[in-house]
Amino acid sequence: MYCKHCGVRQDIDGKFCVDCGKPIYNSQNGSEEDRRQQDVNNQNGMKYQNQDDDDGDDDDLYFQGEIEYHDDEEHHIYYGKGFTDTLIDGTLTDGYKKISPKNQKEPEDRKKSIILIASVLSVLLLVVVSITIINTQLLGRDVTRNTPSYNGEDELYSGEGEKVDSNENLDDKGEQEGAGRRTQFNMIAIDDIISSRTIAGNVSVAVLDLNSREVFMTANGEIPFIASGFYIPLYLVALEHQLDLQDVANTMMSQMNNHSANEIIRTVGGFSQVNGILNTLGFGQTTFAREFGDIDASARGFENYTTAKEAARMIEQIYDARQYFRMSVNLSQEGITLPNVANIYAHSGRGIGQTYNIFTVIHEVSGNYIVVIMTDNIGMAGVTPIISEILHAIQLQME
Repeated sequence: MYCKHCGVRQDIDGKFCVDCGKPIYNSQNGSEEDRRQQDVNNQNGMKYQNQDDDDGDDDDLYFQGEIEYHDDEEHHIYYGKGFTDTLIDGTLTDGYKKISPKNQKEPEDRKKSIILIASVLSVLLLVVVSITIINTQLLGRDVTRNTPSYNGEDELYSGEGEKVDSNENLDDKGEQEGAGRRTQFNMIAIDDIISSRTIAGNVSVAVLDLNSREVFMTANGEIPFIASGFYIPLYLVALEHQLDLQDVANTMMSQMNNHSANEIIRTVGGFSQVNGILNTLGFGQTTFAREFGDIDASARGFENYTTAKEAARMIEQIYDARQYFRMSVNLSQEGITLPNVANIYAHSGRGIGQTYNIFTVIHEVSGNYIVVIMTDNIGMAGVTPIISEILHAIQLQME
């Protein structure tokens, strides 16, 4: 006999299930009330048709609920949605539809299911973590800075537009290690170098500390000099102008291209418009009166001017916009002995009147800084030793 509640095999004489503890019914110990209830259950329950019944008698079997049974003269026991062994000979009852009882998961099956689910979740978590790490590493390559109202491309070019390494990690390290350094810069050593080699008025120097953002300069640091080789003002103008001049400006900066510089001047509306934009940006002493490469205009007295201080401040904007990497002139090829620093990004230019200027961003481990040196009436043979000494003197103070 089997329990009608849980289906576990029972002792024939038992009154309570050995597994679930609920009362059970059998032909020997059942009460009359139990028998009547069983008849009701059989009448209302599910009907099972005897497939081999040819006598027309209504001897179909009924049961309902999760577990029911029918106890006939052969003591057949039926449970779930099918039938079990007989109590007499242990064989299946013939002639009735046999449907397997509902399978209940054993503890071992549940354990396997839990292990499978845990394994799937672990794999998903590993994938999410891996994607997060990859994104973090990719994003870590970009350096976020506060920039002006324009945004440029973070690219570095050398020669005719070839991309090269920007060393941004080294640059940022220099800024961090230089934090909290000097608050003053001694220009006396610079003045001594200039006065020992030429007239003081022939050289103008400005040094901008990119940590403190202070500008240190010689006495004539705010006096206009001829702006030979100074393309950066037009780069700022191109970025401020409504027309799309980014590609032209990039070519001008990376190659010091006169044609691109003159295209910007013409596109924005000429010299007056260029000067007006520069004045709006706060650079009123920087003016343009001739196109780049126009020697005849320069000989007639039309010239472009800026001061060492304003030039340093404009380079500062290029630095904040991450566009200074485009400054790719190799000053050592022009006869200048460079200090032993990590990187120097530079533009340079010569002009009528033996002018020679350099505009640089210098990166070293102790910090980053901008150096502008503008000269007049000296010539290349005399100016390169002066500039070399000045750069070394500045580097010593910046260490």
